[in-house]
Amino acid sequence: MSGLAFCTTREQMADGAFSALLLRQMVSRRMKNLTDSEYTAAIEYTARKYHLPQRAGHLDLDHISIGRMDYIAELAAEAAGQDRLSRSTLEIARNNREIETPGKQERNE
Repeated sequence: MSGLAFCTTREQMADGAFSALLLRQMVSRRMKNLTDSEYTAAIEYTARKYHLPQRAGHLDLDHISIGRMDYIAELAAEAAGQDRLSRSTLEIARNNREIETPGKQERNE
């Protein structure tokens, strides 16, 4: 993480790119193997649910303390985890249905 700060210019830091990268890194540390689509969906959901300030369709991270950013990262990671859990549960249910369906068809024939 400290390497990220040394590779970032003042302009990028002032532009908000550093804050966006930092938030992404904070969420990724909480959620292993986080994909881009999972991250995007989690941030969008978190921004809508908690009425976070947005600018041009992205979170407005200007003047946000590191503590608040950490809290936002925790909320986003929780949202991504819940999404993974629900998708996995639906996949298990779908697979169980596929396994049970052939057995029922054989009995009906």
